[in-house]
Amino acid sequence: MKILLVNSKFGGGGVTTYAEELIKCLSQDHELTVVLPDDSLRPIKTPGVKVLYHETRKLTRADALFFIRLINEELKPDLVISSLGIVIPIIVPYLNDNIRVMTVSHSGRYFHSEYSAFNHRYVDNIVAASSDYNKRYLERKFRIKDKTKVRVIYNFMASDSELEKFKDIKKENDPIQIVYAGGGRSATKNPDLVLKVLCELLKTDLDFRFIWTGNTMLPLVHLASRKIIKVRDIRQFVKKDDRVVFPGKIPSKAAFNQLIASANILISPSRNEGCSMLLLEALRSGAMCMVCDYPHGNREIVEKGECGFVIDHKKPMDAYHQLVEVIRHKEEYADCYDHAYATYKNWLSYPVWKASIESLIAEKTPHEHRKSRVSGIRISYDIMRMNWLRKNSEIRRFFQITLPCLGSFFSQYVRMKWKKEFSDTDNMM
Repeated sequence: MKILLVNSKFGGGGVTTYAEELIKCLSQDHELTVVLPDDSLRPIKTPGVKVLYHETRKLTRADALFFIRLINEELKPDLVISSLGIVIPIIVPYLNDNIRVMTVSHSGRYFHSEYSAFNHRYVDNIVAASSDYNKRYLERKFRIKDKTKVRVIYNFMASDSELEKFKDIKKENDPIQIVYAGGGRSATKNPDLVLKVLCELLKTDLDFRFIWTGNTMLPLVHLASRKIIKVRDIRQFVKKDDRVVFPGKIPSKAAFNQLIASANILISPSRNEGCSMLLLEALRSGAMCMVCDYPHGNREIVEKGECGFVIDHKKPMDAYHQLVEVIRHKEEYADCYDHAYATYKNWLSYPVWKASIESLIAEKTPHEHRKSRVSGIRISYDIMRMNWLRKNSEIRRFFQITLPCLGSFFSQYVRMKWKKEFSDTDNMM
């Protein structure tokens, strides 16, 4: 089968990892072409894969017309997969009728999810790679009447025997290793909750190792002067302690994979996320996962697999008490490592995903008859609609995610300022 993957640029994060897994696995059995703006940070080196470079997100009418010609007249794929390649939902009304189009919804809500249902009448299938919640969200928001259009198919992670060996090694970890890989700048990753939990853990005499990777700057502080906001970094909230490490951005994907694989517990309390690739990487190596009770894929997977803990996002002390329990009685949680690995093998491995996708393609879900005549005016109008969808999503994300996160950090700041608990400057890197 000839498959075209249209993706956003490879800049890191879950969407990039998802695309890398797709490329690595689909290229084994199919003729694969990838179109994306840039992969200089994470180059595509898979043998036999054709890579084309073109803008797929910040679009003009000329870009859209270019893609229509490229797909209909040159590449002529059997299947187009759009993984945050925004151009595809815009031009899908003008693609040849014999080309199947599948869009991937990468989050529970907001733009990474919503773009996938744009012009959904002409799309064959929308893959809700996160949860049943995401499926219901798209059907309700875009009034999708055909209930077979959106299918829940979790993301996948290719097998890696070297990383999977950590499942047994980590049972002997002393002290227990806890990893949070969300950084500080992204409010979606809930760094404010993790900070509260970490500060409470450091007040105990428990033996553990806590690794906080990624950028440690607070959300949006780069927009304000240092004279106005002096507390700008997560590390300023944390007393210097050998039990916590801030390594920053891990220099290579291989080193990052090793770090995640070595974790006993991955903390991933995201406010809004799909089927997190980070979660899959942790489960592949048998790590327990701690997530929050927001209605997205991470919670759904942990609950069904019994491979970790679902914490009330309004009660960060529940997360603290659960971590204390695991640290003190780690031998009682040894079975969780096996449950985590079983969850990966039974739900989130490539053979499971492949069987689901091939079954979906074989069904040949009907789409509305596509147009043979290209309308430049309609394309310009759809680009405007897509840009509005993106801006509207950014506004909602700010008020529903970023603002509550900033408020939480401010309350933490006031409390610690009152108690004079702030770190000395020598704790800063």
